[in-house]
Amino acid sequence: MGAGWEGQAACRGLDPALFYPAKEQAEQVKRARAVCEECPVRKACLAAALADENGLGPSGREGVRGGLTGRERYLLERGQLKPVRRAARKPRTAPRKGWPAPMDREHGTPRGARQHWKYNELVCDACRAAYNAWQSSHRANWETSNCHRAVLPEDLRRRVEELLSAGHSDWSVHRETGVARGTIARYRRKLSNGAAV
Repeated sequence: MGAGWEGQAACRGLDPALFYPAKEQAEQVKRARAVCEECPVRKACLAAALADENGLGPSGREGVRGGLTGRERYLLERGQLKPVRRAARKPRTAPRKGWPAPMDREHGTPRGARQHWKYNELVCDACRAAYNAWQSSHRANWETSNCHRAVLPEDLRRRVEELLSAGHSDWSVHRETGVARGTIARYRRKLSNGAAV
């Protein structure tokens, strides 16, 4: 490195491959940006990169230089991107007023997963596994118990089937029997398919 600003760069001595990530390596871009965030000569590096790449298209600009990717430097040069200093977000040390602290969550339970979602947190693995197990058992019970379907008494079911077979509309069957139109539509579909209701 030269005696100029390059000698003060934070990337001095690091593997240059870190700053030339593959197209789908978002994590590597984040690590490269993290180094650039702490660099005391970041602005000089960005100015040198823009001077070197003057007139190149976005595909001709490679690597992370001055904290920006090649495409971002292209947009900056065209005036479509303003350089933004990405400040690291400080973790919240205390919960918001009225919110229970993260350690008060009922970890490993479905309720714990709902607490994470309520307070806009990442769901821990124990809570996610407990919630998924509860959901699958609840769904199996729900489907086997037929509680989601209206089960009509035998005489009413026969009357609905008679009216539908006679060609009455769902609305007229509803007016005569008082059965919900969604249930009537389900019976009509079953009758047209020839399956037992």
